[in-house]
Amino acid sequence: MFTKAYITSQSQLLAVPASERWKYYLDRKLLQTIVHFSDDDDPMVTRRDIEKAGIACEPFWEDTAGYLDNEGKAFQRYRQMHPEFDICIRKIALERLLQAQKILGAQAQIVIKAAYRPLAVQRDVFNAELTVVRSARPEWSEKQSRAYLLEYVTDPEVYLPPHASGGTVDIVLKHPRSNELLDMGVPVNSVDDRSWTANMDGLTSEQKNNRKFITKTMLQAGFANLASEWWHYSFGDQRWAVFYSKAEALYSTPEGLK
Repeated sequence: MFTKAYITSQSQLLAVPASERWKYYLDRKLLQTIVHFSDDDDPMVTRRDIEKAGIACEPFWEDTAGYLDNEGKAFQRYRQMHPEFDICIRKIALERLLQAQKILGAQAQIVIKAAYRPLAVQRDVFNAELTVVRSARPEWSEKQSRAYLLEYVTDPEVYLPPHASGGTVDIVLKHPRSNELLDMGVPVNSVDDRSWTANMDGLTSEQKNNRKFITKTMLQAGFANLASEWWHYSFGDQRWAVFYSKAEALYSTPEGLK
């Protein structure tokens, strides 16, 4: 049976090979030890250039399946005030995504659901999901509800959100011929213990293999997985720096996009 695993100290971190760290949730206090950002000048790349390079974009706010989750709704509200906003990502992170796509070859197509996320959207998503958690678990204290949610959604009032860096992505994989999503057991953006990448309880062999497939590929391309979300991969942010035992992160928040 799956049990959540955490890394809360440098000694614990160093005892686990980098290739296995996706199985462990990195404590946010560890992330906060990374205070220097060495490549904040790395430019942002627009959706047009992302797609031109060969990476598909199907952002959460585009209602293609008749359903918008809380992130999709938050992005729609933001875009009503900022209609010029669209998916964008750091240039080097895009290069790493292209490397991942090269590894995948004809086996699967990477699809970006989210990359850079403005702080206003982050606040909106956090508050909306906190309401969901409170409703689902009324027996929990406010502290318990927030602690649970923080495993999935960053509170921008407390921590620098990884998506605010411009280097972190939420992705899914599609079969290049059928255009169907590879089944990972639970949908992207599920605030649920089943979303933990290493949680294989109740999954079919295909679902288990798909989770291992996406994780192995993205790690090979230099990304770091968030243990509580099979779809979330960091590059250049504080989580990435801790995951790979680097002294500095690359990115804080893009200038002019805060």
